[in-house]
Amino acid sequence: MTVEPSKLLMVSVSNVPVDGRVVRSAIALATGFNSVRVVGFTRGERNPPEIDNLDFKLFFLKESSQNGCISSILRSFFRLWILIRMAWTVLITGASVYYSHEAHLLPVAWLAAKIRRAKIIYDIHEIYGEMGTGLASRILEGFEIPLIRKCDVLITTNMDRASIISKKYNISCSKINAIRNMPIINPCPQNIVDVFANVKTVKCVYHGRISLSDRALDVLVKTIGSMQGFELVILGIDSLGQRAKLEKIAEQSPFRNIFFLDPIPPDQLVSFSTGADVGILPYRNIGLNTTLASPNKLWEYIASGLFVLTTPFPEALRLFESCPSGIAADISSEKGLRNQLEFIKSMPDLELRKKAGEQYFNKHLSWKKEAEKLQNIVSRSLHF
Repeated sequence: MTVEPSKLLMVSVSNVPVDGRVVRSAIALATGFNSVRVVGFTRGERNPPEIDNLDFKLFFLKESSQNGCISSILRSFFRLWILIRMAWTVLITGASVYYSHEAHLLPVAWLAAKIRRAKIIYDIHEIYGEMGTGLASRILEGFEIPLIRKCDVLITTNMDRASIISKKYNISCSKINAIRNMPIINPCPQNIVDVFANVKTVKCVYHGRISLSDRALDVLVKTIGSMQGFELVILGIDSLGQRAKLEKIAEQSPFRNIFFLDPIPPDQLVSFSTGADVGILPYRNIGLNTTLASPNKLWEYIASGLFVLTTPFPEALRLFESCPSGIAADISSEKGLRNQLEFIKSMPDLELRKKAGEQYFNKHLSWKKEAEKLQNIVSRSLHF
């Protein structure tokens, strides 16, 4: 099998059209390659962008959110079947660079690169083995251990995670590149201000994946639902079927101040959220991957001019040392969250601190800078 000149094949097990990191990276690299192909899956929420030199081979995954043994077995079967189809697509596609997001198909991408004497890039989103004690986590860690040192380029989301990867796999930290999850910002035809019911309230927002295992969204809804003078908008992908649980909690609240919205395109989130007051990241500290988070939301919130209330993690703490645009505190309990929200409401300089975050983003941060770093890293890989 031959390698097509300057062709990059990117593989991801994420829901590609709504995975901002995968899509942004693919768009950035489409400017430097004759062809970039992304292999992944979709649940059909939206179509991927149409960009020159970039095409998507996406497999449709339709999953039932019902509970029960049979439903669980069927979900596992369909996921495995799509994984097999993705793996076969990677193996039969010739490329000069294979770029693997996550560990799931890293062995397949490495084998395809080996066969064709191509380069292999691994973008490390999670530290496997630190995601719990489940069999799947251990299998993925087992894939990584023999292969991670054989990759030509390693990329991750921040230097905190890079440091842990360096120690875990005995790899020089200088060989691990950090590409941060900065947003692409495009106009949005809607605005969050139109959703809120009261002009005088403190307007809060959470946007992102709706998951209760690693995010205290139940605490968030219950707490703000009982606080007069506050409103909350929650929007995001509900692939786990957990939005209904949050809606039931909101229905029991004394105030009708919780609003649920369907997700909007990731590149429109910054424009959509402009006009709210507080962006909230209520992560549960359930493991190292949560502790070392580098969520899109952190940067999207300050780019929107929001004050940030988040659980403590190094990326946020560093940001707040440079710019007084947020608070990092334990907000996993109702008491802790309530105290912080009341404190924010009492701030005499809240508007100034919101503006400081937006100005800091505009001056120091952008996806353009991260994209240029990524383009240079991948281009250098072709000349090793």
